[in-house]
Amino acid sequence: MTKKPVGRPPRPDKAAVQDAFLNAITDGATTKAACAIAKASWGSVSRWMLKDPEFAARHAQAREAAGHMWADKAVDVLDEVPVGSPSECVQLARAKADIYKWRAVVQGRRDYGERKDVDVTSQGQRVAAVIALPVEQEPSAD
Repeated sequence: MTKKPVGRPPRPDKAAVQDAFLNAITDGATTKAACAIAKASWGSVSRWMLKDPEFAARHAQAREAAGHMWADKAVDVLDEVPVGSPSECVQLARAKADIYKWRAVVQGRRDYGERKDVDVTSQGQRVAAVIALPVEQEPSAD
């Protein structure tokens, strides 16, 4: 007796669906919106990211590209505000620019995010930190 395969069969249009998803991400869509555009479930996309290193790398590249798009959009929205505009228009443009900058940081961490790692090296070799803790002495029996 042969075993029946478990789960759904692979999608025949998987490559096209992945491309549609990644194009939507590159264009700045949220993951949820990109899933809807590509007609893919979030579960499928997350499994592809976990099991397919090539897809995961393409996804990271798409998010990085989207980060650049959002950074450009933040500049554009402020450039489009005419000089002498009412303060409500300026405040709205600033709010939009802040959201776009936040999206740029979230999606383009390498270029727009804050650096949080510290790389300590010595002549190309890693340096181990040695911490000397005080040694407790036993009371004398005098």
